[in-house]
Amino acid sequence: MMTLDGSYYEELTKLNTVPFGFSVDSPDTQADASGDLNNVLMISDHDPKGEVSEMLGIYDNGRYSTRANLVIDEEGLLQYKQEYALSSMPDFEEVVDAIEGM
Repeated sequence: MMTLDGSYYEELTKLNTVPFGFSVDSPDTQADASGDLNNVLMISDHDPKGEVSEMLGIYDNGRYSTRANLVIDEEGLLQYKQEYALSSMPDFEEVVDAIEGM
């Protein structure tokens, strides 16, 4: 499960961003699994399953959205994408660097 600790959450919001979690799970499943993400908005790409994940290039063979950090700008354009193995934790410092470089 992704963790976004308080320090990164605060740093990202200071950069005028909206951190959120995103998956193809149903909202009920997300609520059950997101215990440590109580400060992060969770968005479900469940119905129709994977539609947005596929548009972003992070939908794995019609099963799940991959683990990735994305930066989408105010115009809705994807500015940064870094995918990770499911067994690894995303590097939020990379996201901070990407935002600061925009």
